Amino acid sequence: MHKNMLRLILSVLLLLTIFIGCTKSDVKPETIKIGFIGPLTGDVSFLGDIDKSATEIAVEEINANGGVLDKRLRIIYEDGKCTGSGGLSAANKLVNIDDVKILLVSCGQEVLTVSPVAENKEVILFATYATHPDISKLGDFVFRNSYSDADIAEIASNTIIQKYKRIGLISEQTDYTKGLADAFKAKFEEVGGEIVEESFASGTTDFRGQLLKLKDLDAIFINPSGLAQGELILKQLGELGYAKSLYGNYFGGSNQIQQLSESQGMIFFSDPSVAENLKKQAYFDKYEAKTGKLPDLTFPAAARYDAVHILADAITFCKEVNSECVRDYLYDLKKYSGVLGTYGFDENGDLSGIAPSVSIIEDETASPYSVQ
Repeated sequence: MHKNMLRLILSVLLLLTIFIGCTKSDVKPETIKIGFIGPLTGDVSFLGDIDKSATEIAVEEINANGGVLDKRLRIIYEDGKCTGSGGLSAANKLVNIDDVKILLVSCGQEVLTVSPVAENKEVILFATYATHPDISKLGDFVFRNSYSDADIAEIASNTIIQKYKRIGLISEQTDYTKGLADAFKAKFEEVGGEIVEESFASGTTDFRGQLLKLKDLDAIFINPSGLAQGELILKQLGELGYAKSLYGNYFGGSNQIQQLSESQGMIFFSDPSVAENLKKQAYFDKYEAKTGKLPDLTFPAAARYDAVHILADAITFCKEVNSECVRDYLYDLKKYSGVLGTYGFDENGDLSGIAPSVSIIEDETASPYSVQ
């Protein structure tokens, strides 16, 4: 009888051991979810590719070092298409179905429609290449480590008015370009300038009708949403024989644009320059190893990489994904040292400590420009 009892006990212990072993192997480590909304398709998919690669590199680094609070970061990717409707659809899925408490958002058009969802649900919205001026007043849970087009408008107006009182402006009809155009027109007129404006719908490939109305002016400001439209405008201006002064928005910072013969001499107002530092060198070495090339636009690649690390630091500080705590952490952050440099956030959740740059394209490269 004792032998039977002993056999029974041993059998139960064996079964428990097998059960516990199987249970341990079947349990997946708990994760911290972050939502990604960016243009993975469409005219601005080049930005989505940059943001996705930068996000993946930062997440791989964090997870390789134990994750956050002993949990792995997991990114849920959604295609916002850099449009208001695309961003809203992605946000509703991520917030209401996937139950994420933090959103990484790429474009200003997406931020404008996603922010009401974020504010209503008290979800952190962290934007990395969203420059629309209205983002400054969208709410307490909205942050960006990108500059504002209000800054671009002021710098551009003060630069151009030194040489020209009357210029042409050709803008794409999107939320981003309209925000910049409106801010620039207001500032340029404020300092005594006059603007002759033409616009075009997204997807347009022939701009000659608009350009013919501007070609007699001594200077033209080109304000596209994507690189493709900017390139076509430059080429068609060249075909029309325009050889006067050109100004541009962020698209001038593209290596692809800088190689064009038609872009030589163009002054553009855009991303702050990313200063050389050890973090930058190490990160971009990883970026090139991962993608086989360096990013065409340096600033969004650096901003997105920093953003993931900032959010990981915030969650660690809060000891959980607590939206109110993360929000307060970000407002209190004044001297973060990242790939972009040293910066923080102001009372509106805007980038503080780094300003946009003015550059000129010469010999197929961009260099700092100062008014002579």
